[in-house]
Amino acid sequence: MRKIAIFYFSGTGNTEFIAKLIRNNMINLSINLSIDLYRVEDILNNDIEVDIYNYDIIGIGAPSYGFNPPKIIIDFCKNLIKVNHVKVFLFLTCAAPCYLNNVAFFGIKRILKRKGYEVIYEKVICMPANILLKYDDSIIKRLYDSAVERVKIMTKDILGNTVKVRNDHFIPYLFRWLLILLVRLAIKTVPLDFIVGKACNECMKCIRICPRKNIYFKRKIKHGLKCEACYRCVYGCPQRAIKGRLYNIAIHKEGYDIEGIFEKCKDIDTKKPLKGIYKTFESYFNSLS
Repeated sequence: MRKIAIFYFSGTGNTEFIAKLIRNNMINLSINLSIDLYRVEDILNNDIEVDIYNYDIIGIGAPSYGFNPPKIIIDFCKNLIKVNHVKVFLFLTCAAPCYLNNVAFFGIKRILKRKGYEVIYEKVICMPANILLKYDDSIIKRLYDSAVERVKIMTKDILGNTVKVRNDHFIPYLFRWLLILLVRLAIKTVPLDFIVGKACNECMKCIRICPRKNIYFKRKIKHGLKCEACYRCVYGCPQRAIKGRLYNIAIHKEGYDIEGIFEKCKDIDTKKPLKGIYKTFESYFNSLS
């Protein structure tokens, strides 16, 4: 029996949704298959131990933060043991089809190669935005349909030993780094911007779900400086008590539950022509490569 492990980080559920979709598709394609899902924070926080050599293939999934995987994924890859040609597939979720997302795993691939891992597959999958812009329901439905089809192709390719790895060019990588530096500076300001309102009932859920153990209680709920800016605490708070000062405009007021969002839009008509900023999705929807 072939064994596959999928390691992922997901702040508000997008990447977790794709990780589960990959697992379910792989199981449907092969009965002689065992697949385990692991959250990278559980491994970095020493909550669980995983023997990489128990698996034939591993997958690593992450959201795009400023055209780069979040630091927690980079830390996870740096902490992986050295191996001898363990195969890896990578998948990235992002809010828009931008060329620079296509080279987001440039640095990760270099780390993995130095440790003896062989990257055999890469895929970028667009999902609804969890901050700033709330997409039109018809766009969300099309993103769901596209994600389902892309994962079907991806899982069939991986199980069929098809290799699809991008040729990363150094110039866009350098340009991407300029944006990364700006984003990383912005991320450092996020925990300073968080405020916990009077609606907080001190249930401590935010402390339990923070992937970096960055939230603590000292007379009241407080955020440290190791924040990933994943907004899991914001959308996971039952009382909606965590808000931002300057960045509150970026938070979806109705919350963010990806499975609920997709369920709400499952019967939406997708024949509406793309207009305005949604025109940027045209080539993405028209191609499944």
